[in-house]
Amino acid sequence: MLFFKSSIIIILTIIPLIKLQNTTSGNFSTINNSTNKKKKIEEFTLPPINQIWDITVKMGEGFIIKIFSNPTTGYNWYIDNIDQIKESKILNCINLNDNNSTGKFIVDNPENLIMGQPGHFEFKFTSHYNESYIKSNLFEKIVFVEKKPWENINYRVVETRVFFKK
Repeated sequence: MLFFKSSIIIILTIIPLIKLQNTTSGNFSTINNSTNKKKKIEEFTLPPINQIWDITVKMGEGFIIKIFSNPTTGYNWYIDNIDQIKESKILNCINLNDNNSTGKFIVDNPENLIMGQPGHFEFKFTSHYNESYIKSNLFEKIVFVEKKPWENINYRVVETRVFFKK
């Protein structure tokens, strides 16, 4: 009987994650394709390893950072320094939930969907134009941490330095 209850809990936990792959953010441009002529958004896929990554984005435009994950393990990605990011007023993560994570989990290979399948979290950002950041080669730092929501222990830390170009 315990196995049956555990199976139901796991299934009820997975179903909302599967549905998230089809949700989109209302006013954020999508990648250009043959039927959609919207502006291309830069995407960066970061490996989930403890390292510092540098990316360069066009100042005043949006971008997406993707990080590999498997939420069925209990671990999720969060932005650890969100207060610092908000204070700078240069970057804005537009799809954060109340826990400083994102509800945008996309399953890899959705054609062959199986329970416990890995994928990636998508964090969508906009940037506000500031000429001094370009002239002085300044950057904004985003610190992603992977942890279980009920624990205060970071399993992995991915630091990203965002540089800007015209």
